[in-house]
Amino acid sequence: MSFKKHGDSIETNLVENSMEKCYILCGTICPKNTHLQFMAFLQEEQFIGSIAEVDFDYRKVYALEDSDTKVIGFLHSHPQKDGDIYFSQTDDRTMRSWCSCLGKDLLCFIGNDDFSIIECFLFSKQGFKGICNIKSTTVFNDLPKIFWGCLPSVNSK
Repeated sequence: MSFKKHGDSIETNLVENSMEKCYILCGTICPKNTHLQFMAFLQEEQFIGSIAEVDFDYRKVYALEDSDTKVIGFLHSHPQKDGDIYFSQTDDRTMRSWCSCLGKDLLCFIGNDDFSIIECFLFSKQGFKGICNIKSTTVFNDLPKIFWGCLPSVNSK
């Protein structure tokens, strides 16, 4: 399964010699007062792609789900120098496909090249549902590993 920026401008504003990176996120999404909270843990395995796409082993996602380690989304990079971080058309298609395959809403975390800036988006099989609020990030070895935050005010599975 791939995160790739079809139709997006990928020739400008990129970090030189940088490749997209992708991680699987496991954790929980649970009700808290009037909103939903999430706690996401980065899986150790990193998948590295090209400057405009990254593939990862879909079998790993299914193996995690089958082992009761719940996948709640993915973290991947858009290796850009500056500007807003937002999902691409392919990110949208990929996330909708994964939501359909797993039968639940999922989080799409997108960061810049070094993950110093990260945005989080909630998706369903119908598409984008809202921007999530990342409340805190715990970093180990220069890589964000644990995220905690709130989902937009929507119903999520």
